Amino acid sequence: MTADKLESYLGERSRKETTIKGKVLNVIKEKGGWFTIDAGNGKTIAAHFAKYDVEIPADLKGKTVVVEGIVQKQSALTDQQKLAGQKQASDKTTNKLSIEVTGVMVE
Repeated sequence: MTADKLESYLGERSRKETTIKGKVLNVIKEKGGWFTIDAGNGKTIAAHFAKYDVEIPADLKGKTVVVEGIVQKQSALTDQQKLAGQKQASDKTTNKLSIEVTGVMVE
């Protein structure tokens, strides 16, 4: 599926093995294979290989890739909580997507 449909595909699930297609926005670390994929609407998917010994080229930026791996939703509160475990009225939850890559193919 395309990366922009990933969030709706996950629905209520927090983790799922899948394959996505998207454009690489940035190579964060060549060593260890960290990069970001465009998820549409100003959102990104953080991608990284499970094994640290994978090196990816810096010129992967701007290329379309097909990535296979385990996608996860990560929830985080944008404001600090007053007491641990208690959500305050002003706290907002953001959902970020990440994928632990098991394979990648460049188109």
